[in-house]
Amino acid sequence: MSRGGAARPASVAEWSAGGLRKIDGRVATVGSAGLASPILVALSRRSVFVRAVRVPNVSEELVRQALQFQVGQLFPVPATELAWDFVLGAHHDAEGRAASLFAVPNSVLQQLTEDLQGRGLKPYAIVPVAVGSMVLARRLGLETCAVVERLPDGYGIDLIHEGVVRASRTVGDDADLAGEVSLAMAAANVPAGPVVGAGGLEGPGIDRTCEAGVLEALASPEGLELDIHLEHPERAAERARRRTRTRIRQAALLAAAALVLWVAIGLDLSDRAAARRQAEARWNARLTKLRKERSLLESRYAEAQRLETALDRAFEPGQRVSDVALVVSEAVPPSAWLTGFSVERGRPASLRGSALDNESVGRLVQTLAGNGRFRDVKLLFANKIDVEDTPVVQFSVGAHVVGNVPLLSAEKTTRRGASR
Repeated sequence: MSRGGAARPASVAEWSAGGLRKIDGRVATVGSAGLASPILVALSRRSVFVRAVRVPNVSEELVRQALQFQVGQLFPVPATELAWDFVLGAHHDAEGRAASLFAVPNSVLQQLTEDLQGRGLKPYAIVPVAVGSMVLARRLGLETCAVVERLPDGYGIDLIHEGVVRASRTVGDDADLAGEVSLAMAAANVPAGPVVGAGGLEGPGIDRTCEAGVLEALASPEGLELDIHLEHPERAAERARRRTRTRIRQAALLAAAALVLWVAIGLDLSDRAAARRQAEARWNARLTKLRKERSLLESRYAEAQRLETALDRAFEPGQRVSDVALVVSEAVPPSAWLTGFSVERGRPASLRGSALDNESVGRLVQTLAGNGRFRDVKLLFANKIDVEDTPVVQFSVGAHVVGNVPLLSAEKTTRRGASR
């Protein structure tokens, strides 16, 4: 994406509704003291949606085209009201590679633009602040970790897995930091890993300390190499139109030059030009015939693939519900109990229950995630309540039962009313 036409940003700051937080931690609520244009703007964790997705091993342009059709299904806001971009993981295998998909509502971008204009600042690029944690993890050689940094009103937690951001959140000053990190990893289906304190943060639950902060990492050469920029769709479209107009003008000039050259050749070599036109007509006719044949063969091949997929789906057996229920019951730790379990063909399984502590819930999620019968095991929610003066954690876990696919593919619908 374009980055304001400058080689490097003149300043870096994190933007939120409360103001601009500079690298030194101070918040510039009024004016732009200590800041200069172009400015690298890091959007706060509360302003950005984050989703981890799996994409094929193709070019970034092809990945972008594929994600355009999925954005509306991955976020609780219509795709037409979002600006989005993504970062690819460095490692890939036969199944593809991990990627972090970031999105921000257009209304938030409009508020940011008005704030920067009021301060007399121009953006170099607009990126999620969590990308800085990904840069720190790569610098430390960590594929999986949690990066924690101190904020003016609490702590920021970014979960890194397979080298990309899997989840990002903030907690208050009085939060149990170690417990919040453990719960966030379980909810995001991230394996346990070291906890890194950014900006020299130390304390209970911090395994490693990095002197550089998240904003400093964004401004580093490694951070600036990441090609990500959250831009308002209208501005991106206008820039694309300008590029298109430029290409049209260039094409027109080239066409005019070609026409002049063609006339010169026709005047000097009319007989040879006529013979060439006849040869081109013959080859074009043959090429058209071959293209039609190729199109027919491709359609037959696609139909055969669809038939093969339907047959595989119909005759390949899935898991029995009784087996799934037995495995789930054996995975429940002694300090937890199930109050509900449901599974239907073609739909994720749902577990509901209660536990005496968060650790029991985390063990249940990790046990199911490590079982080959399940994938995409996620903690849907975990709420603490008191039952007759006894603290209890009510939880819900969702998981996809491997092999549990429908015979017919249901049409996907976009959920617009889901809360974030």
